[in-house]
Amino acid sequence: MIVSSAKRSDVRRQAEDRFTKVVRRDAEVKAFQQQRRDADVAKIARLRALRLARDADEAKIPAAPKKPARAKRAKAAVSE
Repeated sequence: MIVSSAKRSDVRRQAEDRFTKVVRRDAEVKAFQQQRRDADVAKIARLRALRLARDADEAKIPAAPKKPARAKRAKAAVSE
């Protein structure tokens, strides 16, 4: 079976086109994944900064002293 060079070049061109599309799609997917990772990292950094700021703020303000629990007084027995 002899395949004509025109058919061979056509098949090769189609394969190269498919390969180019796959490579482009892979690059788009990787870029999208990187954007998602960057967004997650930014979100975590923002939340961490807020938490650290809250903790620092709480450390500056002393907690209100707790009132001592009132002792219950025993009721005097009423004798009749």
